[in-house]
Order: sequence, then structure tokens, then C-alpha cells
Amino acid sequence: MLSLRLHSIITFMLFFIISICNADTYWNGSTYFTEIKGGNSQNYLQKAKYAMYIPNNVETIKGILIHQHGCGAEGSGEPIVTDAQYQAFANTWHLAIIAPDLYPNQGKNCYDWVQPQDGSAQSLLAGIDSLAAQSGHPELKSAPWLLWGHSGGGHWALSMTNLFPEKVIATFVYSPALNIPIEYSEKAAKVPIMIRHAGAFDYNGPGGDCWNTALNTFSKIRKMNGNISIAYTPNQNHNYSFVRYMAIPFFESILSLRLPESGTILKNIDANTGFLVDTSTSGKPNIFKASLFTGNALAKSWLPDTLCATKFQEFIISGTIKDITPPSAPIKVQAQTNGLSTIAINWKAHADRESGIKHFNIYLNDIKVATYPEQSYYQYFDTNSDKPIPTEQPAMNYTIYNANLKNTNTIAISTVNHADLESAKTTISVITVQSDDHKSFYVSSLGNDANSGTKDAPFLTINKAKKEIRKINKSIDKDIVVFIMNGMYTIDSTLIFDYDDSGFNGHTIRYQAFDCQKPIISGGKRIKNWVLHDGSKNIYKAFIDSSFDTRQLYINGRRAIRARSIDAEGWKETSNGYSSPINISSWSNISNIEIVARNEWKHHRGLIDSVNGNSIIMSQPYWTNVHKQFDAPPVWIENAYELLDADDEWYLDKKTGIIYVKCRANEDIQQAEIIAPKLELLMRCSGLQNTEFNGITFSHATWLQPNSKFGYPVVQADVRFDNTTWVQNPGNIILEYCRNVNFLHSTFEHLGGTALQLYFGCKNNTIFNNTFKDISGSAIAIGSIMSFNLSENDMVKDNTVEHNLIRDIGVEYESSVGVFTPISENTIINSNTLIQLPYTGISVGWGWNNQLIPGRNIQVKNNRIDSIMTKLKDGGGIYTIGSLPGADISYNYISNVLNGFGALYPDLGSSNMRWHHNVIKNVKCWLSLWSDQCLKDTVENNYSDTQVSAINGTNCIIRNNEFIVNDKWNQEALDIMSNAGQKRNISSQLPIIISQFTDTIIEQGKSITYTADISNAAGFSVQYKWYKNGTVLNKNNDSLLVIQAIDTTINGIYRCDIISDCGIVQSKSFSVKVKEIPSSIMNAQNIHEVIYPNPATSIIRISQYSIGLDIDKNQVIDIYDSYGRIYHLKPRNDTSCEYREFDISSMPNGVYFMPIHNSSRKETLSFIIMK
Repeated sequence: MLSLRLHSIITFMLFFIISICNADTYWNGSTYFTEIKGGNSQNYLQKAKYAMYIPNNVETIKGILIHQHGCGAEGSGEPIVTDAQYQAFANTWHLAIIAPDLYPNQGKNCYDWVQPQDGSAQSLLAGIDSLAAQSGHPELKSAPWLLWGHSGGGHWALSMTNLFPEKVIATFVYSPALNIPIEYSEKAAKVPIMIRHAGAFDYNGPGGDCWNTALNTFSKIRKMNGNISIAYTPNQNHNYSFVRYMAIPFFESILSLRLPESGTILKNIDANTGFLVDTSTSGKPNIFKASLFTGNALAKSWLPDTLCATKFQEFIISGTIKDITPPSAPIKVQAQTNGLSTIAINWKAHADRESGIKHFNIYLNDIKVATYPEQSYYQYFDTNSDKPIPTEQPAMNYTIYNANLKNTNTIAISTVNHADLESAKTTISVITVQSDDHKSFYVSSLGNDANSGTKDAPFLTINKAKKEIRKINKSIDKDIVVFIMNGMYTIDSTLIFDYDDSGFNGHTIRYQAFDCQKPIISGGKRIKNWVLHDGSKNIYKAFIDSSFDTRQLYINGRRAIRARSIDAEGWKETSNGYSSPINISSWSNISNIEIVARNEWKHHRGLIDSVNGNSIIMSQPYWTNVHKQFDAPPVWIENAYELLDADDEWYLDKKTGIIYVKCRANEDIQQAEIIAPKLELLMRCSGLQNTEFNGITFSHATWLQPNSKFGYPVVQADVRFDNTTWVQNPGNIILEYCRNVNFLHSTFEHLGGTALQLYFGCKNNTIFNNTFKDISGSAIAIGSIMSFNLSENDMVKDNTVEHNLIRDIGVEYESSVGVFTPISENTIINSNTLIQLPYTGISVGWGWNNQLIPGRNIQVKNNRIDSIMTKLKDGGGIYTIGSLPGADISYNYISNVLNGFGALYPDLGSSNMRWHHNVIKNVKCWLSLWSDQCLKDTVENNYSDTQVSAINGTNCIIRNNEFIVNDKWNQEALDIMSNAGQKRNISSQLPIIISQFTDTIIEQGKSITYTADISNAAGFSVQYKWYKNGTVLNKNNDSLLVIQAIDTTINGIYRCDIISDCGIVQSKSFSVKVKEIPSSIMNAQNIHEVIYPNPATSIIRISQYSIGLDIDKNQVIDIYDSYGRIYHLKPRNDTSCEYREFDISSMPNGVYFMPIHNSSRKETLSFIIMK
């Protein structure tokens, strides 16, 4: 071991406070920061940073929780002050939280600060002085301390306890390191201390420095009759685990005993009071009252009170502490509504001191409509570092869209902690406009535009509804809703929406599916009147029109295949086209035949110009454009009648206007729905504002540019060559200069170009909870490649793409991507699922250099990307190019990238971005930061099951990335996986619960059955989930709940959730309580004398006479688990009068209850099975 510099405390030491700032304010407190410069003969630290949290509305701070990191963990301290659970603890006890980050001189690790005498003690005092001045709380200088330390920080905390015993309320250390001897004073020995010792898995194992530090410290202080305990768990390691679940209740017990009513002099605790617990026992630690114990008390752990002792006992057995009390309810709930279908809610909530905040439940009119956050947790902590995730607490607000509001509505918010216990609801009333205070129109495929547009007399077309809206939207003081009923609405020309179709006066125009119906806006033409053309090949034909052109055909909802070859074997490039292995000069319509080519990330399509024998001349300017970068090796030939040889293939002869289809043998073409897309632009919105499209399917559009001599010569992604410039592919639905236009719960399918494009001037638009599937090009494009010098009015910014499912896109143009945003600002791409893509999942940025461009502050978070790069190369799960200041790519889960250069792929010039907390699985390369033109990127805290990467960036930070072996992902990685991707919201048509549940008291030993009867669910699949205190009780999808009244463990709040195709309905909560038969009370000490071993593995024994019970050898005992399931056990021995033995080897792990009774008394014994 290195020799440490030991010095006496120097009263006057030289420090420099080099920076102070007030960084952030929470609703319940504020944070402050200061930095102390060291590095001199009296202070061996290079520097020390101190972050502090102070609760709001606290006049006098009563103490300081100092949370000290371990060796080499500098930088991990600061996030502790943003932890909601620690903040709640501090708020309750009027404490400050200080989180040091101690930076040693280079190469010295923690040896520059673990000894407080070397400067870290005086540095702390100087930091407290600075923070006291900043916060306006001078009492911080004299406030007592709670010390928390891990590893080297554990040694530091113990040393500080010895140096400042009069200032330390209590000390909690986890796996303290270094085993440097400390000669504890009598005063220091009286400071309550708890050591969390990780047993055989502690650092270096038995005999190592952490092992010895823990055991030696406990032994030394306990021999001094000191107030110390040691929590030993052999199955955990040197890292943090769930220690805060023990540290906080330990601190709370000590605070209640030691804090003075006034002043700063701490109260003493007599070691002969309190409780004693077995030490270094992994099975069943016994609890003894210290004043009554007659054995060797100094060999036992000391605990201050009953509550702390029982939690300590549980902690030793399980490594954690189960929270059994729900959190407090949210406060300050407020809500605003637009009067029809949107409610914006905000609230405040204190975290549960025992188990934090997992999420919030949101209720509208007694129906649970959302969980917030929808994907991840509100905040949890990394069990390997104790730091909160995320470090920034999410805002407590949520907006309900597409809600069916009444005149008066109730909004309720509840808090759910990490024990899945739900708080009471905080409920407010929200009054909306009267039901007749919005204007409604109805559209039906069976309607008539001569009708009035009511539900009973609906219009036929959306254009008619739009025309009527224009008459009233600028003067009406209400929202307008167009309910579109089931059916296909085939349009012959593009739907045009402009500024005059907007919502005005703060109101919104909504085009909304009626109930759970599926209206389809189609730009296709249905083809009928088929006749058999070639009976030997089962080819049929139908006449369309000689002027008709399309590139797609759909048969009974599936995409048919344009006639093509299997491959292009034998075809070779020439200077002006290809040489063919066969002579195709006799084929019909030569100039309509298309050659499809692939090269790296490019997928081209171009027409043949002419044929001369085996020489194929390609069209211009396609051929010139396609060769501006690479060759165009062919992969197949397409669009010739001569290639019509497989089922589901089709061919359009544009000269004759005849379409041919080779049918499936078992399909009746006369009855089939066969649709050929006609329109290229299905819908255009120009200058539209305050409009929603909700629950609508957009379908059957084509894109004909590749049918021209220009063909489809790809640059990258959605961009193609067009002679002297690059051109972006158009969308089938295009928005320009639109604001607050939202696409919600809709479907985009069977489209021949890019599905949805937000182009110049689009701001504050939302694409939420939609499905994109069977798209020829990209699903979503936001922004333009031509945005380098745009005005503020032209810039695309503040748009959101969230909770969408994107799959099977790039069907025709394989270079397409799921989401493409070349240049935009403040775009959020969050919680989408992208699967089965031929190329990149999400592509961000434009420009092959690191010069700043207008695009910035792009967030790509919580997305699930799987099975991509199935056709092309040189792409990735998330791909960026160009400088993107403020870009944040985080909490995404990317798997099965087949041909990509990197799951995370910052390409040439990608600069000023942060990539963090992403999970990468089953890929060839997890990170491709290959170019030295990538500047100042940070890649940290990611998880991957491969270490293969390419890293060559300039001034980039690559740190704390973890590589997983044998699929052993830690909890944070598993949570990222679980939370990534789309989560669907609630629809409007929901089941109705008929059953009326009421509060019930059941006599002990009896049972009661509850039945969830429902209506309004015809045609939907339904599932049932029963809950007790917020925890799921059954996994069997049963409408019945049977409760056995064993004892008071069944007491709680129950409810049933009904889950249907259209969403979730929650029953009214009801309480169940047991009316007990009088029984004796067992304390924690004698319970182990009655039923043992406890915990048990294969047998239990009941010492029957010790409590005056007589169990007959033939008596069958009913044992209940925590879910109310019954196990019937019979004693297996009859030779002992002292006990009865039961075989439990076939029973699973868990907590069990055994009611034992005779004519005069009753006992309910509990035990744990832990195998």
C-alpha cells in the first residue's frame, strides 16, 4: 500500500474560491455550487467542487447530509443534489445536502483526499462557508453533519467522524476502503455509525482492504461500547446496491434522537438503550432489546429503535427494504382545457422518502388515461453509483389529447413509488364549455353533400365540411369538429388546406375519426372488370386509361410486385449503360423498363433509353447523375411484361392503358379489392394553423419522378441528383408554413413516396402515436437540405415526432430512412419504434463538414430501433452528419443492425453533440466516430454487447461506456430497453364497468368474491387486472377476485383495470379489511422460537408448546401466500412432542402466513421461503 501523507489539522490553510454560482431552482428547493482550489503544501487536492441543495421555505437549516463519493469517482457527486428522494428526506428534516467532487492531482487517485488532514476537511469547511454566503443561510457553518461515504469516501467519512465527533449526527459508510488504522476517541465511538459490508464479494474478498476496514472498524468501536452496527450481505459486491433504503431510515431514527430542540449541541445516546441484532449472519438475524440482553452485547450490532432494527433485519436477509406505505399525494394540481378535447395539467409532488417516485397516474373522470412519464421512470437511481437517473427531474406536467370531455370533469393525479404503491389521488374539477358550445359536422361515405352535415344527415366529402367551416371559423368562438365515419373516401384531386381553413380566436379545427372507426382517405383508383388474358399463367388484364400512370398496385390490402427479374446476373456496366447477357430488343415498351442498382448506401432506379442487340443505353440525365459519385451495379430488371412470371406480380402498359396481374391460384380477382394509386400528392397544407387530424388513414398515393428520364439517382437518404443540384424527395402529405398542425393516432400506409413531409416554415407541429407502414420512401421528413440561409419565417423548428410506429418503409427506394431531419431546430424525436428498415433508422443533419449550420438542439431519445440496414451499407441506427450544437441522442435501444458502419454513427463533420445512455445489442460496430472532422462530441454511459468501434474524433470525450458479456445487462440498461419505443395512448371508445364495488369488512377465516361485470365491449378482446395498493394481484386475466381473510395482511385498497382494444378503464377503488379473532402478539425476538428456520428452504418446524398450541399429527394446516393462494400441509413427523415439522420443498420463494388456533386462542405465524 502506498504511504499516505499524514498531517495534523492545520488551523489556517490557503484556499482559493475560484467560482460560485446559483445553478438551478426546483419548486421545492434550490441548488448552489462552489469550487475550492487546492494543490499547495497544505492541501494536496487539485480542486474540490461542492454542490448543495437547500429546501425552500426553511428558515433554519438543522443539519447537512454530506454524500461523499469513492476513489476515482470524481464527477459523480454533483447529481446527488438533484435526487428527488434525497431532496424529500432533506425537506422533511430541514437539512441541506452537500455532494463533494474531490479531484486529486494527476495520477494520485484518492490518496490526495481520503485523509481529511491532507486538506479535504478544511476544503469542506471553506466550501460550506462559501455556500452559506450564497444561499443566505449562515447557520450552515455551525450545522451538524450526517456523513455518507462509499469505498475511499467511507474511510474519509469515518476519519471525519473521529476528527469532528461533536459535529457528526450519524455516519453511514458502504464498503469502506484502504484499512488505514484510525484511533477512535471516546467521543467518536458514541457517534452512531452503520457500516454496509458486502461480505465475501467485497473489494478484494476476505482479507482485502474493504473487508478488513469494515470488520476492524466495527470490532474496534463496538469494544469501546460504541454505537455501531454492521449490515453484512454476502451476495452483493463493492458497489452501492440498495443502500439508500437502509441509510435513510437509519439517519431518520438518529435524527429523532439527537437533534436538539434549539441550538447545535447534539443529544447523546446511551449504548445500553436501543436494540441489538446478530452480526455477520446471512440467514436469520435475531433482534434483542439491549436492556434485557444477557449475552455478549459487544458482539452484536447496535440499533437505536425498533423500527430501525426490524428494517436492519430485513436488509440483511434480502439486501433491500420493502416499502409498505404509499407515498404522499401530489399537491398544487392545476388544469386548463381548450373546451373540447385537450387538457393541460401541471402539479407538484414530494418524493417518497422510502422509495422515491416511479411515475404518476393521471385520471380523467375516474378513468386512468395515462402514466407519466409514459416510457421511463420519473427518477430512479443507479445501484452502481447511487446517482439519480435522469439527473434532471422531469417537469410535472402532462397534456391529455383526444379526450371526451363533459361539461364538468374531474382530473386526478396520484404518485406511484418504486414499490408500486399508489398514493391517494388529488382531484380537481375542470369546467369546460357547454356541450353545445362547439360546432360539429359529420362526414360519411354514405352521406350527401346536399345534407346539413349532422350525425343523421352527414356530408359525403371532407371538402364540403371544409367549405362550411370557412364560413364560420373566423367568427365562431368555439372549436369545430368534423367527425369522419367509417369507409374509404376516394379523392380525385389533392386535398388542399390553407390559412383560411385554420382555427382562429384560440380555437382548433379537428378532423377526427368517429369513435374507433377507420376512415380512409385514398388517392387511388379501384380497378374492376378483369378478364383472363393468359390462362396458362393465370394472368388477368383490365383497362384503366392510356393516360393513367402509377408505380404501385395493392391487392386486398397488400402491395403487389411490379414485374421484375430475380437478379441481374451477367449484366455489366459500360460507359453509357449496360451489356446484357440476353437480347431484349424484342421486349415491348423498352423505354419503360427500369434497371435497379445498389452501391453502398445508394439505391438507384433508371429507365432504359434504347437497346442495340445486347447493348443497353440508359436514359439521360439519369446516367450522368448516377455516376457523379459511384458506379451503379445492377441488382434486378423491372417493369416489363416479359418478366411477369410470379404470383402477385403486375405490369402496366402505358401505351394501351391495360394493367396485367398474375393472380394467386386461390384468389378470386373479380371479388378482390385492387387499387392503383393515382394521386402523387394526397394532401397539402400551406399556412394552415391550429388544426388536428385524428384517427384517419392516409393511403394510396404514388410518386412518378422515377418514371421519367431523370430516374432516381440517389445522393443519400431522401436526396437525389437533379443535374446541377440536389433535390429532396417530396412527401405524399406535405406541410408548408404550418403551425400547430397535429397528426394524432392516424395511419399512413400504401404510399409511394415519403409519407409525411414538414417543409419550409413549419413550426410547433406534432406527429403523435401514428403508424407508418408499407411506404415506398421515408416515413417522416422534417426540414430541408436547402435551409442554410433561411429567414426565421422559413426555418423549420419546434416540431415533435413522438410515440409512432414506423415499419416496412423504403420498400421501393431502399435509401430511405425512418425519420429524416436534415436541417431543423428544436426537433424532438422521442419514443418511436422503428423496425424492418432497409437503411438507417433516424438520420439527422446535413453537410459533410463541421461548420455550423442552422440546425441545432435536436433531441433523439427513448426510441426503439430494430432490424435495420437489411439491404444497404454505410448507415446506422442513428446517423448524423454535420455540426449539430445541442443535439442529444440518449436512452435509445438499437439492435440487429445488419450491414451498418455503427449503431451510433456520427459521420463526417458531426460535432458538438452528446450521445449517452443508449443500449446497443447484436451489432457489428456499436460506435462509428471515424473522422477527425468530428469535433467536441461526448459519448458516455452507453451500453453495448460488442466493443468493436471506430473512434477518431478530435477533442471528443469517450467515457464510462460499459460493455456487456453473456447478456448480463445491468438494471439501468434493462430499464432503457424496456422503456424505449412507442407506447399507445387511450382511444375514446372504452368498456363500461357495471359492477359497483363497496368497502367491505370480512370476518377472519372467511372469504369474499368480487366480479368485474362490463358492457360496451362487444367485438373487443378484454383483459382484467386486479390491484391491491397499486400492485398487480393476478396474472391470469380473470374477471373474478377471491380474497381469503387470513389476517390483516389482506387489508388494503383494491381495484380492477379493464383493458380493451380501445384503452383502459379503471374501477372505483374499494377497501377490504379483516375483522380479527383476538390473538396473542409476538415480538421480533420470540417469533424465531416458534417457527424455524426462518427464512427456510425445504422444511419448517413449529415449536407448538412454547405458545400453548397443540397441533395434532394428522391435522392439515392451511398456509396462505401473499396473493391469497392456499397450500394444504400435513405434519410429517409424529415422534416429537416439542415441534411439528412440515415439508415446504415444493413451494416457491415468498412470504407465507400460517393461522394456528385451538378453542381458546389463535395465532397467525409468518415465515419466509428463500431458496
